Amino acid sequence: MLSLGQERYVEAAAMLLLDTSCETFVSARAALAWVAHSRPDLCCAINRASQVTSTSFFKRHIQEFNKAVKYAKATKELGLSYSHLDKDSLHLRVYADASFASNDDFSSQLGYIVLLCDDRDGCHVLACSSKKARRVVCSIMAGEVYAFANAFDTAFILKHDLKRSYRQHLPLVMLTDSKQMFDVITRASHTTEKRLMIDVAAAREAYNRNEMSNVGLVKSEHNVADGLTKPRLCSALDAVLRTGKDVNPVEQWMIRMPPTPGRSGAEEPVVYEPHCKALTTCARLWRCKAHHRARSRDQHLPNMLRLAVLRISPISLVLGRWLVDWFIVCVSRGRRPI
Repeated sequence: MLSLGQERYVEAAAMLLLDTSCETFVSARAALAWVAHSRPDLCCAINRASQVTSTSFFKRHIQEFNKAVKYAKATKELGLSYSHLDKDSLHLRVYADASFASNDDFSSQLGYIVLLCDDRDGCHVLACSSKKARRVVCSIMAGEVYAFANAFDTAFILKHDLKRSYRQHLPLVMLTDSKQMFDVITRASHTTEKRLMIDVAAAREAYNRNEMSNVGLVKSEHNVADGLTKPRLCSALDAVLRTGKDVNPVEQWMIRMPPTPGRSGAEEPVVYEPHCKALTTCARLWRCKAHHRARSRDQHLPNMLRLAVLRISPISLVLGRWLVDWFIVCVSRGRRPI
């Protein structure tokens, strides 16, 4: 087993006094940032400290920094471990999460972690990120979509590189704790924000192209990326770093069913809920959507005819009045109308 840790470096880290200047605080947080390479559980606290400027510097930031240093010293044995994995069952698991308006400037914190796993739940941490959202996040749903999109972009690049290295297909599994995000990909629900429609459409297209194998819904306490968006202890992330295994259960799965004989070869996704054993096929949703379109067209047809009559009626009145006037003039002059 290969292990990557920074015990000596963490032991040398010093806590700051409450009357420390901003320049000293900036130097100390830059030194602690080196620990984030092997400690994903400290990424959120370090990133939040890096958002502090000279105009927004207060004593509470020093207290939060000292709290992160104290936690790092108490868990200095944690690090990244890489054990042997079964090559034939390798796949990527990606956890994404967002914390809405949790920073001091009311911006959102986005985080994700990419794991290389096998069928025995052994895992390797390949990439992790905890950063401030660069876009204006107007809702919780928007933050989850942005985090999901960033996680998929990183995982797709890693999948492409690993596929060339191992010369085999690696399934990509996306996991989120947002029910809205899960429904907007697996079902026929839509968002009203135009900017989110692009990211959601990209996620659906990636699933239809088999670039994304499965999508799963997990609870917040079982989301490993939750420790990358909140500066507190995450039991799921701590267990992954200590044991090198990902055993967090999944509440709902969207899996691909084999094609039905006599139909086209397109696979039909199914939402699988282990607890209630409810199956909802996308084919049923598509049929309901087609029926709704036909029903809406039948309802709009009388309205279209009524609108056409209303548009033609003024023209008919003008022509009729002109014909009546022309008939009266002809009769008054002794002429015979046609």
